[in-house]
Amino acid sequence: RAATTYVSEAARMFVDLSLGDHERLALTILACDGPQQPAGLSRRLNLTTAAISGIVDRVVAAGLARRDLAPPLHDRRAVLVEATPSGLLLARRLATLLGQHASSLGPALRAACAVAVRTPAN
Repeated sequence: RAATTYVSEAARMFVDLSLGDHERLALTILACDGPQQPAGLSRRLNLTTAAISGIVDRVVAAGLARRDLAPPLHDRRAVLVEATPSGLLLARRLATLLGQHASSLGPALRAACAVAVRTPAN
């Protein structure tokens, strides 16, 4: 129940921005680990660079991140994506929400994993 509540509340924060789970995860990475090249986000999220391009486009359009030229090359092809102050604030709200549910999430996730292991794949 706690995991479902967290996911529902986290999704609500992004629904008005027309953003989903991948955008939330990308923003979390940017907020926690700092600016990333799109290829790095692609590896971290296990998505293609084409998929990351769309995710970054949507997060940038929402004002939660921006693209900058990657120093020191200043090569137009070398781009860094970084969270904006609005993006950092939203990521902080997500972290606070997770903290509110953290004590309940551990057992809930363990139970979900146990069910997944026992349930045969279709």
